[in-house]
Formats: sequence, structure tokens, C-alpha cells
Amino acid sequence: MNKHIAAVALLALIAGCTQPQSAGQHTATASTAASQTTQTTQVVQASNEAPPMENGVYIDHEICPGEGGCPWVHWRANKPIELHAREDSDSPIVATLQSGEWALALGGEVRLIPERGLVQQDAQGLKAGDVVYKLGDAGEGFVDLWRRGQIVDWQASEDEGAIAWSSEAPAAPTAPAAPAASTLGWWVHVKREADGLEGWISDPDGFECMGPLAGDEGCRG
Repeated sequence: MNKHIAAVALLALIAGCTQPQSAGQHTATASTAASQTTQTTQVVQASNEAPPMENGVYIDHEICPGEGGCPWVHWRANKPIELHAREDSDSPIVATLQSGEWALALGGEVRLIPERGLVQQDAQGLKAGDVVYKLGDAGEGFVDLWRRGQIVDWQASEDEGAIAWSSEAPAAPTAPAAPAASTLGWWVHVKREADGLEGWISDPDGFECMGPLAGDEGCRG
């Protein structure tokens, strides 16, 4: 009788040790695996001093630099223009616009490495000791500066010497590889009107009808 009871107890112990994982255990395992997935884009959030960065690059989306702007409308090529697969001049060329062809400008972005500056004297609302970052040309002699979480205008032609500039980029928790020069600059996403094919153009200078005051009577909105 005692042997029979001992055998039953042993079987119960074995069964308890071999029960399947609960749903919660499966979820925990899946979450652990997901957390081990390698991220391809490193995003450094804006701090009180430095601007937000993606893979070591500051990206100003939906911008058309310079004076007057250039609305995202139909542009007409006045020379052959290569369309790249992505915002990188080393990426594959997916098509070439020929002179006279139309393309719809879908949007653009400026990709740059902010230039760090230390304000030397009070000027234009900045205080001596402020750390600023130059984000690009705002047109009409102004540049955009990042200062403590805000973008402010700075008239570059005035108060020369008020800011000491350096090439030091914003610090990141884990410094990414230096961005390729082929990815920097102004990039525009366009769609070729003839077949709908889309691509990216670097620093477009071969178009007409890019702004409200550009082109001729043949330009279209």
C-alpha cells in the first residue's frame, strides 16, 4: 500500500514539472526576443541644448530653403536630371528626367550636421554663454539657430563675431558612424508625370516653375 502511494506521488510531481508554459510566459518570451531586434535608425531626442538627430544628421522636413520658397507643385526639367532611389547620391538611379519633362514635387527635406556655436556677447536676444546650433538658411540673410529647445532667427550679417563656431556635433549616448556626405544637403521627393515613377533629387537646380515668381506662362500650379 505504501509503495502504491509513493508511486502516485512521484507521477504527480513529474506532471507538475512538465506542464506547458502559460500564455503570460509565452508573451514574456516574445517580448524578450523583440527587444533584441537591432534598430537601424538611431534617433537622439532633442535636449535643452542639442537639436534632435537621426543617425548623426539633423533633418528639416517639408522645407524649401532660400528666399521666397518653392511650393510643392509641378516642376519642368530644363536639363537631364537623375532620380535616386533614396536620399543618397550613391543610391541606385531609378530614372532620368529629360529636358521638358514634368514632375510633381511631393516634398523635401534638408539634411545637415548642425554647427555648434558659443555666444560671446549679448546680441539679438542671445546671451553670452548660450550654446546654439546652426540649422540652415532661413532666407533674406537670416539663419535658423537651435537654442535650448527652440528655433530662433539670427541675422548673420549683423553682430559678426558674436558667436564662435566650431564643427563639434551634438553628443549622442552612443555615437553613430559619421554620416556619408552623399546623404547631406537639400533633397526633394518627386514623381515623374509621364509614368508616376518616384525618386529623390539632390539640390535641384535644373527645374523651371519652382516658385510663384518663376517660369513662364506655361507653368502650372
